[in-house]
Amino acid sequence: MMRHFTTLWPIVESILAGAMIGLAFIDGRLWWCALPGLVWTLAIVTRATTRKKLFLYGTLIGTTKTIFVLSWLASVYPLSWIGVTAILPQVLAIGTVWVLSSFLFGLSFGLVAIAIAWLGKKPLTLLTIPLAITLGEPLGALFQSFQFWGPGAALNAYFSYGALGYSIAHHSLLNSGAVLGGVYALTCIIAFLANAIATQSARTEGATKKI
Repeated sequence: MMRHFTTLWPIVESILAGAMIGLAFIDGRLWWCALPGLVWTLAIVTRATTRKKLFLYGTLIGTTKTIFVLSWLASVYPLSWIGVTAILPQVLAIGTVWVLSSFLFGLSFGLVAIAIAWLGKKPLTLLTIPLAITLGEPLGALFQSFQFWGPGAALNAYFSYGALGYSIAHHSLLNSGAVLGGVYALTCIIAFLANAIATQSARTEGATKKI
């Protein structure tokens, strides 16, 4: 039973970390949740032992976060304006778009998790890891645009909903970084802070174990 719990806990932990980040997009007063959520995320990625686990945990974190981010999709109900009046088909249609969009965004963070683990073994991690997290956001938008591919549609990476930078956009001190590169510059700032905290925490924990 203990082994079963040990196997499932990283999955549960990934969902909780993603939810913590997502809370920052539900209510502006919860903006601060993004930072500890991202620190937690980096800790999960650091402990993963295989690429498969990295991709799974990263995808779960990204998907869960985006489910919170895209909660506004529930507001399109009812769908009577397109001729659908039955409740179940409406709920299924909205739910499918909501979950699939979140999953496609989440896939990009699965790849980012693998990149973070690889970059963690290289120099300049305080700079490269935040950059990887930031680049993962337009990549997620690109993946999500496949969902709506069709006549008149185009693949793009400009759907910025859920960008971590928005969580600090209303913070009077931190949002000044937006002049450097908009919301993605803010994402880089919060990712840098989270990475610095996670790195210091890991060093402190390592030093404690040696004592």
